[in-house]
Amino acid sequence: MGASHLCQERWLSWPVRLGSGNPEPGTPGLRHFPLSRSPAARRSCPAALAPVAALALSLRLDPDIPARLSIAMANFPKALAHGSIIPITDGVHCVRGSFNMGPAVTIGRTMTVVDGGDGLVVFNAVRLSEEGEAELEKLGTVKHLVKLSDSHCVDEPYYADRYQPTVWSMPTAKMGDLSVGNPIGAEGPIQGAKVIGFGDLKGWAESAYWLPVGGGTLITCDVVQNCTDQERFSFIGRIMCNMMGFKGGVVTPPMWRKVQKLKGAELGDSLSTLAELKFENFVSGHGGPVIGGADKIVKGAIASAVAA
Repeated sequence: MGASHLCQERWLSWPVRLGSGNPEPGTPGLRHFPLSRSPAARRSCPAALAPVAALALSLRLDPDIPARLSIAMANFPKALAHGSIIPITDGVHCVRGSFNMGPAVTIGRTMTVVDGGDGLVVFNAVRLSEEGEAELEKLGTVKHLVKLSDSHCVDEPYYADRYQPTVWSMPTAKMGDLSVGNPIGAEGPIQGAKVIGFGDLKGWAESAYWLPVGGGTLITCDVVQNCTDQERFSFIGRIMCNMMGFKGGVVTPPMWRKVQKLKGAELGDSLSTLAELKFENFVSGHGGPVIGGADKIVKGAIASAVAA
């Protein structure tokens, strides 16, 4: 990574971005740290020292810059449209966001946030707007980031950089731009919780997470989804997802089964632990939460998929 340095005509600044070269002032992605508007200061400060002086003064004036500097230097995907953070049960919240799969193709996705005792635990990360982050931070400090699936990874590096949490992942997970995480093990970051695996999956690695709160709360990513509505879907996104079987309430989607090369008895064996769990509440990586009687609904979805 190369940092470009520039003494601008009106003030000395240090623009920082990924890549190399000498971009013009105002280029998108640059972070300019103003040093001085004074002509005397400009004459007395050699251009070669401008980056050091600018950073020193910026740090003095804004102590939060070190925490934000790495974010400014990285090309993280921007926050997309999302709703408010809503409660599911004691200490468990979710927020419904969106994801652009391609031109004019937008689908919904959902992040779950749990009070883990020592701070917040984030599942199925979705980057929030500045207002959304302020709302999130009212709940507490993000201390843990759980990677349930290789399929929901686009915003995990942003959370890892923004909040510096402990990252938890399956041993077989593809970490991408994340540092190697703590093995999630049987319990993960929340005492009394359970990690549910699905055996040797042929597609992407994935697991689910059961919490001992609210009569039991299940968090999944893609294996079981709530397709009751299509909030934040584009018109083409709705058509595409209907054609691919993402419809009809809570389902184990045909696409997931196809990617994982599971059907019939093999699918039943893979999801047997999930089907036997007791829980009142359920939230996945897509769709809204199910509050009350969720285990019977999920068990029915699995049975329907096995019989298909």
